Amino acid sequence: MAEPTIRPIREADVKQIHEIEKACFAMPWSEESILHDVKENVVLSARNIPGVETSMANLINVYDILKAKYLVLDKEALAVIEEVFA
Repeated sequence: MAEPTIRPIREADVKQIHEIEKACFAMPWSEESILHDVKENVVLSARNIPGVETSMANLINVYDILKAKYLVLDKEALAVIEEVFA
């Protein structure tokens, strides 16, 4: 039997995690709740990296975007930013 691999949960894992939740619990978490936790862990982890700033997409401003050397966004955040600045 192969050694199990331990790695951080990714967004791509949400559907599989939800299937496990449904199989194991009478009241499983929803996919949205699992995804929220995954994203929250990313934000909490990013706070520990020097020079990294996190922000909610609806609170970001043009100055924040222009001063950033790199922007890391998910699709939902990009849609919110496009809507705010459209």
